[in-house]
Amino acid sequence: MNYNYIVNPLTNRKCSIHTPTGKKVLNNYIIQKRGGYQRKFTHEDLVKAFDWNRQGPYDCCPCNFYYLKLLTKELSVKIAQKYTQGIPDVNTFINGFQGLFPDYNFSIMSFKVIPNIPKMREQNKQVLNTMFSAGIIDLDTAVLVMGEKPDINHCISFAYITVNGKPTPYVLDPQIQEAIAGDDILNWIDRFKYTQFNILRSEAKDRFTTPKLELNAEAFRRMSEAKI
Repeated sequence: MNYNYIVNPLTNRKCSIHTPTGKKVLNNYIIQKRGGYQRKFTHEDLVKAFDWNRQGPYDCCPCNFYYLKLLTKELSVKIAQKYTQGIPDVNTFINGFQGLFPDYNFSIMSFKVIPNIPKMREQNKQVLNTMFSAGIIDLDTAVLVMGEKPDINHCISFAYITVNGKPTPYVLDPQIQEAIAGDDILNWIDRFKYTQFNILRSEAKDRFTTPKLELNAEAFRRMSEAKI
């Protein structure tokens, strides 16, 4: 089998993976296999002053949306004003993005953890290791997450960044306005009794002509004009 060629679905013809067109087609296949929404996020971003754009006690979702540059500041304020008690559930979370970005399908990838049971701590650590891996979150990027607790859901961000040459997982929590790193994330899970993390994923409906969401400037321009 010859791995130097790939079929361009727009022309149904083979093209070399070493040409600009071939590289673009190949990259589209790789992107769509992986999926997800990611924003470039480095240690330099982390040490900058946090601008959570807080509007009230239940605005963690629009704060995270704005922090990861998924929404404009103005639109994040409108969402906070609409959902004064917070975004109630995962379906509202997904449907909201579906309405703002109609050229994409949104879904979640879920991971369960069990807080405050010592013998489950190692299992929780394994779950974190899975989430903070190249298959889910690329190094030096951040993703949007809805964390579930027994009484309420909260939006947070997961970042996987290089610190002093070492890949390091971080949780960015707007409720306490802190960045939690490494094994301290396990203590944070216990402290706030998280039971599940839902990572937001996006996929272009036309995956060969529409770029990844985080690269689609036109989609964000249209979104900024949306009425909530």
